Amino acid sequence: MMNPKDILTHLREEKQSILNELNEISEIDDETILTDRINAINSRLDALRKLVHQNRSQMIAYDLRNCNEIIKEIDKKILEHRSEDAQKDSDFSFKIKGSTSEEIPQKSIQRNKALRSSNDDDLLDKLLNNVSGFQDLIGETLKLEKNQIENKDIVLKNLCECHVQIHGIGSSLRLVNLKNTKIFTGPIKSSIYIENCHHCNFQIVGQQVRIHDCSECDIYLYVTSRTIIEDSTKIRFGPYDWDYEHKELDFKRSGFETSPNNWCQIDDFNCLFSKSKNWSLIE
Repeated sequence: MMNPKDILTHLREEKQSILNELNEISEIDDETILTDRINAINSRLDALRKLVHQNRSQMIAYDLRNCNEIIKEIDKKILEHRSEDAQKDSDFSFKIKGSTSEEIPQKSIQRNKALRSSNDDDLLDKLLNNVSGFQDLIGETLKLEKNQIENKDIVLKNLCECHVQIHGIGSSLRLVNLKNTKIFTGPIKSSIYIENCHHCNFQIVGQQVRIHDCSECDIYLYVTSRTIIEDSTKIRFGPYDWDYEHKELDFKRSGFETSPNNWCQIDDFNCLFSKSKNWSLIE
């Protein structure tokens, strides 16, 4: 077992190693290989998070605070790496023809000036092939099928009073600026990032879940690591219990079938030294 006095040094070394690896894999074009490498990095981050959590009572305040800052920085870099192409290099507008889940959603893509002037159509095609989702909708009932999200990054953004079902196995999931919205997902192979969501209800499955700047949300989880919240209030957690067709097969194919569900293991980065009042368990 590592001496608590050495943990901060260890995290600093691991941080540099992980950042170097992220730089290396930025040149990888194969989405499957890239996802595997990102998942391996996420596993390293989980190990660091677990190490700090297990030794927090024996660490001095300075070391604990710095360790958590390092974890947050690594976490942020991983998220940036997963989303930088889809979020920064193009402007997506996801629309549907109607309001029923039976209709297949259609994507309307608007190229930004940088893409139009670069003649980089291959980059645009790659981005579109790897991203699925909905954006800027009110009061819609939406559905993504297996063939629409398999091994893709999913983005749900600027939705109000919507009901969304996601079937199959996605690569990553970002929920951004949602209000009074219900989300139901199958397994997400890597990270789920939730930001600025209020009065929502989520049924989600992922390797890691990060929640930032949210309030009054009920989140039903199946997650293999500890969930992180920050700058959030009145968040309630319960165990994932959504049942849908082919659920057992999806869990088996994604490896969640044999993974423990840590739905009640929550770390609040705003309450490092005291019990958090920002979250509770659904009874």
